[in-house]
Amino acid sequence: MSQYKTLFFDLDGTLLDTEGDIKACMREALKELGLSTADFMRNFLIGPPLFEVAKESLPDASDEMIETFIRLFRDKYDQINYPQTFIYPGMGDLLSCAKKNGLALYIATNKRETPTRRLLNRFEWTGLFNGVYAVDSFPYEKKGKTGILAQALADLNCRPEESVMIGDTIGDINAGKDLGLATIAFDRGYGDPNDLKNLNPSLQTSDADQIARFLGLRNFPKQN
Repeated sequence: MSQYKTLFFDLDGTLLDTEGDIKACMREALKELGLSTADFMRNFLIGPPLFEVAKESLPDASDEMIETFIRLFRDKYDQINYPQTFIYPGMGDLLSCAKKNGLALYIATNKRETPTRRLLNRFEWTGLFNGVYAVDSFPYEKKGKTGILAQALADLNCRPEESVMIGDTIGDINAGKDLGLATIAFDRGYGDPNDLKNLNPSLQTSDADQIARFLGLRNFPKQN
């Protein structure tokens, strides 16, 4: 029986490899604005808040231009069926097994709620999650991953020692550690494995079976 009751999952780079669709929509938006796709993609990182990444990747663009780019990208990304997005091996089985073991599952992501819910629906995961905490789920100022996770803990009255944050970036692991959760660094995603290791997470792995064992899940299906 698992000692944990609540799991918080990051989405991009943890459950899903979303890079293909994100970059395809970004290239289209950049081309429409006459901006260099090569310069942007060279510095682009998936995971951190989009405005921050765009500001760094487009240093000569005004804030107004960046906002226009983000709006175009979102318009495109919110309408596709995510043909270039894929489930990381074993992560779908992990979600199903955790649910069958009686754990509560939540998404905690810097992604917006609309594409997050569309992706959950696309992969038939909506029924596995008890809720979604996205960057725009709140009617007040965005707080980053630590703020998102803190709000989730408060809303759900979760005990940190019975909760786990699972993610692929420094922001994910720092958020979990700052709030007293166990942390699982998924190092097949978009974060640097060495950077994650330096944070000393409770577990660092790209293996769903290892995650299931850490969580104490029963009857996790054998992976090929």
